[in-house]
Amino acid sequence: MELLGGEVRDADGYVLVRNASVPDERRARQILATVDEALRKSGHRAVLFDTREMEAPTESVNAILRWWVDAGRLHDKVALLVKSDLKRIASNMRALSVGVKMRSFHELEEAELWLRRPVPRARPATGVDAGPTPGPTPSPFKGRLNSRGRETGTTAATDAGREATTKTGESGAASRWRSPLLRGIASGSNSGNNSGNNSGNNSGNKG
Repeated sequence: MELLGGEVRDADGYVLVRNASVPDERRARQILATVDEALRKSGHRAVLFDTREMEAPTESVNAILRWWVDAGRLHDKVALLVKSDLKRIASNMRALSVGVKMRSFHELEEAELWLRRPVPRARPATGVDAGPTPGPTPSPFKGRLNSRGRETGTTAATDAGREATTKTGESGAASRWRSPLLRGIASGSNSGNNSGNNSGNNSGNKG
């Protein structure tokens, strides 16, 4: 379709748009309305704008074109053919930042290859939700193990130590001597003291 010094036509799998210039906002809206009509009639979901020979549009025209691309009412992909490397990089960076399916190219072949590539669709969730992935099994020890394999540094370990101390205090002085040898020495000392006291008492009574 010839339109305003350019054309909008059905290509192989996409709608091709080529214009020498888009001088004002009214002309931009007319062109985009024609593109929407071509998309409806053809059933295509992709558009290729060949801007390599087009005069640079004003910022207000660019704003209308960006709004149309971002809205995506009848299209899934938009490709631009450009000459400038700077324009190609800037256009692609903006498209990625706003999350729209638009890319700029230098060559027609690479643009057509991208346009004809199927757009991945989000898969609906199926099946029963298995719930959160189980994490690693927690360690049964909340503190540290000492050289004897006993747990230290926890409330349970502290309580166990207090209980052991209480039991030691209740069992008497002899229980503090763990070695039989030490218990024997203690017993000998007590026997010597008792013998000395008894001998002294007996001598005093005889005198």
